[in-house]
Amino acid sequence: MSTHDATLWGLAGSFLDQLLHWAAIRFDPRFPTYARTAKYWIVSALLVGMGGVITLAYVQSVEQVTKPLSAMVVGFSGIALIKKLSKTFDQHPPVAGPGVAPARPSIKTFLND
Repeated sequence: MSTHDATLWGLAGSFLDQLLHWAAIRFDPRFPTYARTAKYWIVSALLVGMGGVITLAYVQSVEQVTKPLSAMVVGFSGIALIKKLSKTFDQHPPVAGPGVAPARPSIKTFLND
């Protein structure tokens, strides 16, 4: 498989991760806010693109033929790793309780959902 094909399979894997993310938050009360702002669609596109970049870096570093499923897994797991790292460095989780307004949607909450 060519580097180009592997990158496309990696993009498909990261796109699958984003589809699963959007499916998971579809019942979140903040979802309509997410869906109406360009910022979150841009972040989604950047994350999918990062899946392709991570796959490209992987394919070039191993210098061997990569199968489509392997490239998809690299793209998928690369994005999952980025999201996990964003949760790891979340120092102040949102406080919820009586009289506390729910947090406004932000890139940080988008990545942590």
